[in-house]
Amino acid sequence: MIDVARATHKKFKFVQGNFMTDDSSGDEPKYDCVLFNGSLQFATDVAAMLRRAKGCLREGGRIVIAHANGAAFVRDEQRGNPNVVQSLMPGEEELAALGEEVGLSVADIDNNLDLDSDEFYLEVLEQVALGEIRRVQ
Repeated sequence: MIDVARATHKKFKFVQGNFMTDDSSGDEPKYDCVLFNGSLQFATDVAAMLRRAKGCLREGGRIVIAHANGAAFVRDEQRGNPNVVQSLMPGEEELAALGEEVGLSVADIDNNLDLDSDEFYLEVLEQVALGEIRRVQ
């Protein structure tokens, strides 16, 4: 996936890393984006996972949560194997609450897809200044 991104968007620098094992303590945060691609459902504590990811983001950074098979797939996956699939894809209100808890806001994205989150899940959280957390109405 990263090779395709590098080939498609040559003016950008793509760095593959693991924010869970990256020790950025004392250093400046190094990532513009942390991508959860079909993986957030394996987190036991989603808020802690997002907090850790946020700690690796540069100012203005984003966390992208995606699942190509959608939220419905994850629900089915959890029913079939609840010991492995620890959480579900967060709905709008839950995502806004998680974001607020860790100091992120749900980004207003236009994904130009005529799909709902049950079929293709795509959400973005972004860093905001203190006091600017937006809530989904």
